[in-house]
Amino acid sequence: MDVLKVSASTDPSKLSGAVSAAIRNSGEVAVTAMGAKAVFNAVRGIAIARGRALVEGADFDVKFMFRPLRLDGGDRERSAIKFVVKKVDAAAE
Repeated sequence: MDVLKVSASTDPSKLSGAVSAAIRNSGEVAVTAMGAKAVFNAVRGIAIARGRALVEGADFDVKFMFRPLRLDGGDRERSAIKFVVKKVDAAAE
């Protein structure tokens, strides 16, 4: 599964293209973000990608979870949000 890392400076439109391409190629992608602006950009990018998919007659499901991270090998643990995006069969619904 591809993993896309989102930062506060990520362009949601470009992220949506990367999400769409990953869904077309492998059927699923993980999007990780840490920080309020990064999470906001991730949600916007995924929403744009889903809107584009619906126009094309496709759809996908999104699940999210917290993912603990240790930065710089230190003792402090930070949390990131991991969005798992999977293609679903639109005809089944």
